[in-house]
Amino acid sequence: MDTRLKKIQEKEDAFVIYKFLILYNHFEKLMFEIFDKYWDQIDSDIKSRISYYVGWLGSERKYIDYDSYAIRQEIHKYGKKIIMEYLTVNQIIKIDRKEKMIKQLSFDIPSMVRKMSSISSHSCFLAFLNMRNMLAHKILNINFKEKHTIELLSLEAIKKSESSWITDLNISSLSSQSQNIVSNYMYMDIIVEKLTKVVDDYEQC
Repeated sequence: MDTRLKKIQEKEDAFVIYKFLILYNHFEKLMFEIFDKYWDQIDSDIKSRISYYVGWLGSERKYIDYDSYAIRQEIHKYGKKIIMEYLTVNQIIKIDRKEKMIKQLSFDIPSMVRKMSSISSHSCFLAFLNMRNMLAHKILNINFKEKHTIELLSLEAIKKSESSWITDLNISSLSSQSQNIVSNYMYMDIIVEKLTKVVDDYEQC
């Protein structure tokens, strides 16, 4: 590949990453929002386990008081606020996958590759997270593995996307890296729509 074409591809790869991260941020925000809104509906035994394993991390805080040259300690009671502060989206996904604590987060979406097959929501959530973590450390010449990509869509399938920014890409010369990212983006677009409806349904109750 000559220098000019390489620069064009690098710009396209960077744009694809940018679009993925914007949607991922929206996805992550929705996950936290759903967990927050449905906290009161979670089974009390599950809430107790979450409080025990996660809440204690924020129950004690130490800081330096420079005026008195002392180390101060504050003790906080377990509570939703402390738990929300210390839980990561990764923990929320894995706890919900294990406990099925919020039924609205458990669903299947149709495969775009295999007819009559479906993919679990939690498998998708983790793939988005794994890809985002990979992109936080490397943005060029990435070799994505199975855990990063839900399904690698063909270029023909990508051309059928309803997102105008995707159809505006030079899809026929899409890099393998961007093909993986766009594949996940198309699934995440579907899931973000479902999660947005979960939030909307709650607010209408």
